[in-house]
Amino acid sequence: MHLPYTFPARGLPCRPLAVALLLTATSSVAAGQASSLGLRGIGAVGLGGAVSNIERNATGLEVAASVDLGHFASRRVRPGASIAFLRTLPRSEYVTQEDATYRDVFYDLSGHVTLTVLARDPEKRLVPYASVGAGVHALTSSYGSIPIDIRYNTNVFGLRTGAGFRLRGRSRAVSLEGTAILARNVSRASIGISTEWLFGDLRRSTTP
Repeated sequence: MHLPYTFPARGLPCRPLAVALLLTATSSVAAGQASSLGLRGIGAVGLGGAVSNIERNATGLEVAASVDLGHFASRRVRPGASIAFLRTLPRSEYVTQEDATYRDVFYDLSGHVTLTVLARDPEKRLVPYASVGAGVHALTSSYGSIPIDIRYNTNVFGLRTGAGFRLRGRSRAVSLEGTAILARNVSRASIGISTEWLFGDLRRSTTP
């Protein structure tokens, strides 16, 4: 599939991972257990940070907040939402049309809805997981160059995949996650760490 981005999108497992997670979710829903979704089903609230390698050789620092919105028929299949703010480090770019080099930063405020599948029961102390999601990115910049600022002053759709593990205690957890985002002009790979406060079914006593 041809994509009009400079980021090497072939390495992003968006489509295979999305299919696998959706099949797992479907089979779990068919199991017939009770679901717990929405505000009453919240399982965790998290805060974290990440370092990102963005297309066009940009590096970004990101802070994010996330919420686990409960579970479907299986406690291992969990919807959620996140919001993140990314700022790049100063970067230089040569603009051929203007025969000039500009140096500045750009920003990305994004929000995603996600579906996470846990590899083990969430009560376990160490729980690997994978996720897939979709959302919107609001980009801003002030390079002073029309071609660059047109690129980074717009809203774009994004797909997100991630995988990592959660190390949990009774009421808190720490998660380490690698993510890949496919979005026009800001596709990227990131690695981040977050702290989560656990509630509801995720706060139950841990088992080895």
